[in-house]
Amino acid sequence: MGLLARIALFVARLKRHFAGEVLVSVVDSKIFAIVVGAVIGVLLKRWFENDWRGFLGFVAVVLAVMFAYCAFALHNERKSRAKTALETRRVMRPDPEAESLVQSANLHRAVVGNVIELFVHPNLNTLKPLSNLGWAPTQVIFAIPPTAIRSFDNVLGMVGGMDKSLNPPNGTKLGLNQMPFVSFDSAEDPHFDFYVTDYFTQQSVYRAIPHNPALRHALTNLDPAIHQVPNACGLQAMVLFRTDGVLCMLRDRKMDAEPARWSVSFEEQIKDTDFTVPNVGAAEYLFRRAFIEEVFGCKAPSPDQVLQAWDACKGLLSAYRLWGLFFEEKVAHFQMLGFYWLNISSADLISYHRDAKAKGWAGVDPEGSLFILNCDQIDLLLEEGSAKARGLYDGSERPIRVEDLHRTSLYRLWRLRLAMGRKAPRALGERTTALGLQTM
Repeated sequence: MGLLARIALFVARLKRHFAGEVLVSVVDSKIFAIVVGAVIGVLLKRWFENDWRGFLGFVAVVLAVMFAYCAFALHNERKSRAKTALETRRVMRPDPEAESLVQSANLHRAVVGNVIELFVHPNLNTLKPLSNLGWAPTQVIFAIPPTAIRSFDNVLGMVGGMDKSLNPPNGTKLGLNQMPFVSFDSAEDPHFDFYVTDYFTQQSVYRAIPHNPALRHALTNLDPAIHQVPNACGLQAMVLFRTDGVLCMLRDRKMDAEPARWSVSFEEQIKDTDFTVPNVGAAEYLFRRAFIEEVFGCKAPSPDQVLQAWDACKGLLSAYRLWGLFFEEKVAHFQMLGFYWLNISSADLISYHRDAKAKGWAGVDPEGSLFILNCDQIDLLLEEGSAKARGLYDGSERPIRVEDLHRTSLYRLWRLRLAMGRKAPRALGERTTALGLQTM
């Protein structure tokens, strides 16, 4: 049998033996055909010249390249399958009213629970490392234009006026006035404009519209420039540990917003004081302040103290990024999606937190109790609707169900798991999850 026939037979056997989709797609590709043709030419030249050392060396190089190419194709295939597994109605659990809003706006947007994803950084759909996904807060521009003035008197009239049960002080709240245009190939730094409103106005409408769908639909628009509901825009962020899952909080039953619900990982509203810190942009300062307040329980009264606390703990982070913007349909609010990646484990965080408390700059967040949701438990929660969280400090287990999540936590978990991707199916007891996502 001639050399060419032997090579053809080898390729046929290889293709039959590895009948999986990945290798078949590689073997059937035009690139593979071109490479095989070039390889055959070089091998024939070495063969007829009796250059056996060159022949064997070239074969080794070709095999190494083929292995690398197959590995890369396999990685892409697994990531694609993970994305497909996550982008199912069973996992995303889209709220009918949120879907209806997207359809009426003639838009194509992901709907997870009652959350409508307006945009994310284009690289969240790529193979870039997790630490590079999204925008660095220093790239993000926050502004409060003098012309961004809105009156909500007519909206207050629709809900019966100011809520008389609200107690002072009536603080400043910032709503999203204009959002950036982000496409799949956007390269510009995002610019967000905000308008100023107040706590009484925002809360009076906020408390009324969840129970009045008709009014909510009449006032809602996914373009913040047209949207008529007074907002208190904020950062809703996930905190991922280096090794063992994501930080979450079981909110206290006495909280006004989402009592006894699971938050993944925290929410922090934008403040007007975020815009007044010298030499630090408002978006960057928001990320710093939110981290020390929500993770370390530090309620620093001044920007100088916030920055000092940040200097003490910033080394615990591998990355902190803005991932995108989304809309909470149930309360008609725009929110920003953030991500923090710790370079420590949950056990390390306990040690750092105790040390910070001893030094007097950290405390205990009164909003709830902290837990860890391991990656395999995230799979269970997304796939089956229930899982178990582990107490950060005492290690106790608590059941966690999709029905008990903060209204945007399902979306945050979904987006985080989509970004983390997949390596191989994960065995849980006697079974394998349908999602089969990567474990840390």
